[in-house]
Amino acid sequence: MKKNTRFKRLFEPGRIGTMGIRNRIVMPAMGTRFVPEGVYGLDRHKEYYGARAKGGAGLVITEITTVEYTRGRTRDDQLRLDNDQSIQGMSELAEAIKKHGARAVVQLWHPGSVARSNIIGVQPVAPSAILRPGYDQPQELTVAEIAYLINSFARAAERAKKAGFDGIEIHGGHRYLIAQFLSFAWNKREDDYGGNLRNRARFLLEIIKAVRELVGRDYPVSCRLNGKEYGVENGTTIEETQKVAVWLEEAGIDAISISANPAIAAPYQENDLISLNLPPYGPGSFATFAEALKEVLAVPVIVASKISPRLGERILRQRKADFIAMGRPLVADPELPNKLASGKLDEIAPCLYCNCCAVDPFSRDCTVNAAMGREQEYAIKPAEQVKKILVVGGGPAGMEAARVAAMRGHQVVLCEKQRRLGGQLIIAGIVKDEYESLNRYLSTQMKKLGVEVITGKEVTPAVIDHLRQDAVIVATGGIPVVPDIPGIHGDNVLSTEGSSRRIKPHTLSRTWVKPSHWRKVLWSLGLAFLRTSHGALFIKRLIGRVSPFGRKVVIMGSGLPALQLASFLLEKDKNVTILATEETLVSGQRPMHPLSSYLFHRLSTRGVRMLTQVKYQEILNRGITIIDKDGNYRTIEADTIVLAQGAIRNDRLANELNKKCPDVYLVGDATEPFGIREAIADGSRIARMI
Repeated sequence: MKKNTRFKRLFEPGRIGTMGIRNRIVMPAMGTRFVPEGVYGLDRHKEYYGARAKGGAGLVITEITTVEYTRGRTRDDQLRLDNDQSIQGMSELAEAIKKHGARAVVQLWHPGSVARSNIIGVQPVAPSAILRPGYDQPQELTVAEIAYLINSFARAAERAKKAGFDGIEIHGGHRYLIAQFLSFAWNKREDDYGGNLRNRARFLLEIIKAVRELVGRDYPVSCRLNGKEYGVENGTTIEETQKVAVWLEEAGIDAISISANPAIAAPYQENDLISLNLPPYGPGSFATFAEALKEVLAVPVIVASKISPRLGERILRQRKADFIAMGRPLVADPELPNKLASGKLDEIAPCLYCNCCAVDPFSRDCTVNAAMGREQEYAIKPAEQVKKILVVGGGPAGMEAARVAAMRGHQVVLCEKQRRLGGQLIIAGIVKDEYESLNRYLSTQMKKLGVEVITGKEVTPAVIDHLRQDAVIVATGGIPVVPDIPGIHGDNVLSTEGSSRRIKPHTLSRTWVKPSHWRKVLWSLGLAFLRTSHGALFIKRLIGRVSPFGRKVVIMGSGLPALQLASFLLEKDKNVTILATEETLVSGQRPMHPLSSYLFHRLSTRGVRMLTQVKYQEILNRGITIIDKDGNYRTIEADTIVLAQGAIRNDRLANELNKKCPDVYLVGDATEPFGIREAIADGSRIARMI
């Protein structure tokens, strides 16, 4: 493969112990929630990890794998190496990775006190019997039980070697058992495994010693550690981690992977808020921890945390780390390394960092990549019969349907009534950069795949008769919900959906930018420019200085869009109030949606007012009047009112077309308004059926 010289360091071969690795790109351990077939069968895992290896990752580290099944799991669907029966399935998994040229490493782990009694059937264990908020009361491990667990880690490592894995990673970070021993916040023991740092590190060091006795000195062994423990007093510090890392190196460790994680559970429910000092999950935020370890270690350091290829290259060139972990980006696009190496950067599907693949407790699906975990089922196969397909609607569902249909060989025409593709991605892109990247990626795919795109034209049954298509995919989006109250169409009302003064890229010059001289400047640039991705980016940067929002903003709505918009406005120093008619602000979402819960906590702790179960009365020039849940009339002052009421099913066009076209498919918000993830999955599924 010809390598892109812009990413020279990323594609340099590397080494961890005796293990040579073809490049510096690592797929780190991330839970999948794929249920093993018959306990030990791992067909879905083989497809998933094999795709990332085939896509060019140098090192693939499989998800957490328990060393003790009874007390050492948080769910029933986790991988295991606690007995010899598991070796065969894990051997097939290792081979699925290695056959594509990547190195295969398994992560060994024990949850300790974050296990749940209702799942494991017994009381969880911990270094000390300290109740962790959000979890069950654990019991303190005896010295004999500690010895048993040390042996369990060593035996699991031995099984990993027998299964053909190139190495192991011991999980000593996040909220799990080894990290609990290392932390003074959770380890209050008064024996040889508690007290000073050396004693608290004894459990981990004895694990390394026992592992080495069974697998030998030449077998690669790495360890994941917390750079810092957040959300708790007396938690682990980077200075302590430096000392522990040095002791690990002396004990024979071959690499350190640095991470961080809140010490307690995320506040998923609105009535169960916990004040958290959350880790800085910004781009490359853990690089400072990696750099601190590089100052004291000779062994390689692996770093993660929202690292793009460009940032990863810079971190490597600055010698802050030796390997770059790109977990979520490799979920979004398994072919990222191969595309990067061949210079096809615009063909890389961007990660949204929405965390649905990582921490959604209901379904570990990727918003961007509908084929995640279904790689064989969703493999692009040529159509048995080439058809002329019309896609109505250029939002995420429509563009994904057009993309997949075109890749299968169909002749695709996409019609969008607005002047720019994107639909709700346009609005979302104003709030979050990654959504604009997704819109740009999908729009670019239309050009590269030869999809005929017609914008500024609304499709009617008469248009269908003229185009004479074999099949029609209707992706027109939902019908916006607009409260029927006085003042709803006032000049101080903006909409994220489609009513009042809708936020549209082609009307930004007159709607978003207030001063007349700015209107003239933007008009002189040309509306055609504003309809492009570069134009949208320009507008987005301009909004930071000239905004349609006043100082006080009221958001009418609930769910993830309202929370994201509020977070965006908060960063612009706006005084924000969210009003919802529902009982909770995450109504319509899965009750524990990870991003919703995180945003809710963030907004709550930064002064955003959130009122639920309200009744809207009237929008005034100075704000909005409501009846609160206690029956009191109130006026909420606001310079700007933003409608984020969501949408309802929009099947009118599909019903009309069913009379004219034999194959009509309704996808995305047009069939059931929910979210971008569901819209893309729906478009992808339908396009594979036609």
